[in-house]
Amino acid sequence: MSAHRDRHSSIGGPPSPRAVLAAAAAAAAATGSQHREAATCSPINESAFDALRGVDSFPGGEEEALCPDLIVPGTCECILVVPIRPLDPNLGSVSVTDMGGDAVLRVTIFCGGGAARPPALSSAASLGGRVRPSGGGGGSVISFDPLTAVTQGVDRSGIRLVLQTAQGEPLAHCRTCHSQEFVLFRSSGEHFARITAGTSRDRYVLATPGGAELSYWGSIAEYNVSVADASGKLLAMTERCSVDFDPKGSYYRMRVAPLTDVGLIVCSLLCIQQLNALR
Repeated sequence: MSAHRDRHSSIGGPPSPRAVLAAAAAAAAATGSQHREAATCSPINESAFDALRGVDSFPGGEEEALCPDLIVPGTCECILVVPIRPLDPNLGSVSVTDMGGDAVLRVTIFCGGGAARPPALSSAASLGGRVRPSGGGGGSVISFDPLTAVTQGVDRSGIRLVLQTAQGEPLAHCRTCHSQEFVLFRSSGEHFARITAGTSRDRYVLATPGGAELSYWGSIAEYNVSVADASGKLLAMTERCSVDFDPKGSYYRMRVAPLTDVGLIVCSLLCIQQLNALR
């Protein structure tokens, strides 16, 4: 992130997603290991992700991320909490929080041709991101109407997920193509990747037009999932957890490796949750 964008974020409005992660990383480093579970970003200490420092999952690095402003800083891992619940728009948005219950991201859900309309996906420039020329970079541009979120070849009667900041700014968009496939889009409307079911029930694959792949496996129903890149490097893992801010609630913890796109991990895991429910 440029110095100009940092200054603008601090003066003109709420901090950018990257600023939130960077601030959390600094706070985690300052508080030390005894408080590391309460922070969004925790210092790496005998972590399963130690070997991932400096690893880029996609050949183009940050330029090919789904959410460039949600890259975990290289000195820490990111720990987030997600409620265990159906992806039902009648239940409201899914709030993704830190271990203390403070909202970091939210996912708004829309189904079929109902009355509810998804928020317009603003350009990446308005979010502090980057907009590629049509057909450039690591993705292709699919005909996209940001007001109705309709894409060619995409199931208009299926489920739509819009990843947003805690303040409601859209960051990415996912939509079912059919019962066994989700399509992911950047905030600009550019096609980013597809998620499809693997050969067994608890395996899924994310593939980009540029040929990059991520693999997902584990017990989807038990929210015990691992995510790795094509070389087998572990990028994220999930497990059920309890939280102090809602002792009676059901949640799973998401741990994301350094230099990994948190937005991609959040979106893809929610997509897989839905696909698994339909299998």
